[in-house]
This record gives sequence, C-alpha cells and structure tokens, in this order.
Amino acid sequence: ALDNLAASSNTIFQMMEVSALCNEAQLAFDSKSGAYSSVGEPTEGALRVLVEKVGTRDAAYNAGKRVIPVEQRLHYASQRYESNATKLATYEFSRDRKSMSVLVGGGNAKRLLVKGAPESILDRCTHTLVGGNGARRPLDKKLSSLISKEIIDYGNRGLRVIALASIDNISAPLLQTAKTTAEYRQLEQNMTLLGLLVDLLQSAGEVVAMTGDGVNDAPALKKADIGVAMGSGTDVAKLAADMVLADDNFATIESAVEEGRSIYNNTQQFIRYLISSNIGEVVSIFLTAALGMPEALIPVQLLWVNLVTDGLPATALSFNPPDHDVMKRQPRKRDEALVGGWLFFRYMVIGVYVGIATVGGYAWWFMYNSEGPQITFYQLTHFHRCSTQFPEIGCAMFSNNMAKSASTVSLSILVVIEMLNAMNALSSSESLLTLPLWKNMVLVYAITLSMVLHFALLYTPFLQSLFSIVPLNWNEWKAVLLISAPIVGIDEVLKFVERTVYLQPTTRANLKKTE
Repeated sequence: ALDNLAASSNTIFQMMEVSALCNEAQLAFDSKSGAYSSVGEPTEGALRVLVEKVGTRDAAYNAGKRVIPVEQRLHYASQRYESNATKLATYEFSRDRKSMSVLVGGGNAKRLLVKGAPESILDRCTHTLVGGNGARRPLDKKLSSLISKEIIDYGNRGLRVIALASIDNISAPLLQTAKTTAEYRQLEQNMTLLGLLVDLLQSAGEVVAMTGDGVNDAPALKKADIGVAMGSGTDVAKLAADMVLADDNFATIESAVEEGRSIYNNTQQFIRYLISSNIGEVVSIFLTAALGMPEALIPVQLLWVNLVTDGLPATALSFNPPDHDVMKRQPRKRDEALVGGWLFFRYMVIGVYVGIATVGGYAWWFMYNSEGPQITFYQLTHFHRCSTQFPEIGCAMFSNNMAKSASTVSLSILVVIEMLNAMNALSSSESLLTLPLWKNMVLVYAITLSMVLHFALLYTPFLQSLFSIVPLNWNEWKAVLLISAPIVGIDEVLKFVERTVYLQPTTRANLKKTE
C-alpha cells in the first residue's frame, strides 16, 4: 500500500515534500458526478495526486484520512507538508531555467526546494540521495553519467522524468538575492476564505461569479458558476476559469454576460417558435378528426410548411437583438429549466390558436365564403354521410376543386400565422411597439423569402398540381389575414402578463427607474 510509504522511507518523504510544496495545482471533486479533476498544469496535478496517495511521514495522521469526507481528503497530505514548511516566496517556472523553486522555512532555517527538468537541475547539484533512508552521496561525473543514461532510457520508452532537489541552510547572501529578484513574488496568504464565500453564496441559491488572476484564486474560480480570469494572470487561474479577459478590462464582463443572456433568450425564442407552430399543426389534425371534418391539410402541405416555410424564420431568430432590460434581470438559477411552466403555457395558448385558426379557415370557406357552397356546420362535420343524408348539396365538393380551395385557405392561414408568430418571437417580453421587427433585418428577409416561396407555390401551375392547391382571390386573402392577425394581439397580452407578473420584482423596479 502507498499510504505510509513516506513514513517508511526518508527518500520518499523528501521527494513528496518537494512535490507538495513546488506545486501550484489543485485537486477538485464533483459531488454530483463523483469525478475528480485537477486545476493547473497536468504534470503538477499528477504530482499532487501522488503526494496524497503516498501520504506523510506521520502514519497516525495518514490513517485519519479514512474517516473524513471526500472533500477534505483532496489536499490532506499536502496541507501537512505546507504546515510544516511555510512558503515564503516562489520563483516561478521559466523556460530558460526549466525549473521552479520555492523558499520555505522561518528564521535562519530556510530551505530552497526545486523541481524541473533533469538536464537543468542535475548540473547544479552536488549530491544525490541513494537508497530508502536518504543517504547523501557526492554527485561525481560517473554517477552523473549513469543518471543521464537512465534519463535517456526512460525518454526512449516514452516516459517523462522530473528532477526534485533542495538546498538546506541557505546562506545570507543567497537569501538576500532571492528576496530582491524580480521573478520572486510573495505568496498571497489566507485566501481560502474566497472558496468558503462561494460555497455559502451557492448554498443560498445565488449565482456566483468570481474574478481572479493568482494561483490561490484557482479553487474559487473553479468552484464558482462563472470563473473570470485576467489575461495577464497565471496559467493556473486561466485554466480554472470559464472566461479569460484578454484585455484585462472588467467592463468586458458586462458585454460577455449580455451576449450570453441574449444567446440563451434567442434559443428560447427559437424553441418557442418551432414548438408552438408544431403544436398548432397537431391541433389542426386533431380537430378535423375529432369533429369529423375532411382533412384541412394533406401530408405534403404539412411537409412543405415544416421543411421550407418554418425553417427560414426559425434560423433568423438567432440574430435577435438583446432585450432592452436584459441586464436588469436577475441571473437564472442553476437548476432552471430551459422550458418552464409559464413558457409551456404560452406554447399551448399560441399552438391551440394556430390549430383553431387553420381549421376555422377551412370551415369558413365551406360555410361562409360568398363563392363557396355555404353548407351548414352539421353537413361539414358529417360529410361522410353526404350521399345518404343530404346528397342534394353535391357530395363531390369534398374531393374536387372546392376542397382544394378550402385546403389552400387553411395552408395560407398556417403560413401567414407562423410568419406573424416569428415576429412575436423577436422578444419574450418586449412588445413589438418597443422592439420593432426591423431591429432584426435577417428575420425581415427570412419572412419575405418565405412568403415569396408561398406565393410561388400558389401561382405556379406545376406546384399547384403537386401540392393540390389552387390560387386564392382577394376575398379569400382578406379572410386569411383577418383570421391570422389575432395571433399578434394574443401574444402581446401574454408578453404583458410576463412583464407584470413573471419578471422578478427587482427587474420591474429597475425598469421603472429607467423609465
């Protein structure tokens, strides 16, 4: 077992001491997935794991690791090494020296611990440790050559070698030089409170953003919902963060958050548009079947609407501008669903109207159109009994050009109403009066192109026969527009309800202040 290896070997203990203290990596544990991860350089992360597995020279202390929670085990051994040898300064890794150094100790008992590439450190060493008890042996040319050959052999086998070294009883001149060298930086102390604050805020249901640029900021950056590191910060901080400010300007955070919220809102509007439209198509099919009416729309027409007509506006919704109040809203909760109860209710209201309007247009053509047969609702819903109960109306109307005209009205209502629905999806809460359609010109072009394609479908003979439709006259177009237009008013009412009821109180207060 590795648990007490450092306790049984002085050589291993000294190796683990350097590995623990010459190390800026941090270990993390995700309680939800049960997965461990490291923050920082992968090599240092591996050394940190090794330190925790090997333990300290205190066997009793090592045994205590088994009875504490997983989160407290992550740096259990490392904390003991750090408490026994206080870090005074760190000489960061550089590609010129190919090593990293840490000054530890107190008073006159100061030591320098070094970790780096063997070819860099070996030339600077005078002794090496031999055997399990850490016996010091002078590093002569023969021994140095033997070690170099072993390093080359490991490299040929694809293994990486790291050298660990230490200097005991640093002389006063060297200590004075270390204190004034530009590469040394005093380590920040007592920064673990940041991680505690993140935990407390998250437990209170808050969404936490953390900024930082130092090594000691890394755990809090990793733990926060949004970790923001400075572009000029340490690599460890940047690896732990979700966002890196390349320009080191805090104002960039606001722009990034606004962009993120806009993307989320546009995703919601995209889903809302497609699902509400599809619900409308399902409702129309269900209504005709439930009422016993002829099919208002045939499969090829539904396929055209789904693949061609809906696709262009749906894609254009990704270019929606941010709402004016997007930065005045409270952050979303971490567990908030993309489609909540209120949004689903809106889907159903809009979808049900789309379905009713589509079937209503079909019924209008047969019952109230001045150029239609003007049959009764009973006759329309019992058309399958036409030949036995009311043959005098001419039962062929349910399968000839009259049926095609009624179906064309239904198809046109569905297309127009979905174009208006795309306009409504410009914002979840803002009225079209405050956020007009031309704020998203891509959507304007998409709606225009969709309507051009629909007109081509209606007035091109080849396509008329393919989709079983006929051209509409002006009277029929007026009916299409009148039946479709209420969708705008319905959604404006729903937006008003969202603004006054479902927006959080702080958001509404902020809106009133800005007004």
